[in-house]
Amino acid sequence: MTHPLTPGSERRNVRDLLIAQQSPEHRDLPLPRMLRAPAIIILWALALSTAVAALALGRVRVPRVERGVVRVERTGADSLTPVLILPSSARRYAVAGQLATVDTGGPTPLTLALASVPVPAAGEPRGTWLSIDTGTVALPLERCRDGQCLLLTRERRFTATARLGTRSLASFALPRS
Repeated sequence: MTHPLTPGSERRNVRDLLIAQQSPEHRDLPLPRMLRAPAIIILWALALSTAVAALALGRVRVPRVERGVVRVERTGADSLTPVLILPSSARRYAVAGQLATVDTGGPTPLTLALASVPVPAAGEPRGTWLSIDTGTVALPLERCRDGQCLLLTRERRFTATARLGTRSLASFALPRS
């Protein structure tokens, strides 16, 4: 690297020594591989940032919102119950007490809770807990909440939105999650 100065040797300044050290003929201190190939640094930075982003998005929770229809069904001889019709994929996330916002056409939407989530018994026919076909599920709603009641007529249908728990933000990239 550096040679000790002897009385007969030339005196060099620091600048000349650094220039000589960086010359191609001088291979005592080669640069690290990372600095010789910056593409490796970029590749590692992208991999690390992707892993950090995936972990962060897995922790962010957003509400699981399902759109459906509220209609009235006859549950007894003279009893009508509002029923929320949702896609069958929403069945596993439905829990009694979750809220559904029903658009009644008025100035403010009506908020109702799920009364119960029916679970079919082993021998029970599918028609008692599924609506119309296997692609939808019927969830009974309570009729009144906070002094507001839904008018029950069999001819009317209302659009509704139900918040059924939460899901991670990363699950939007995965199908059927």
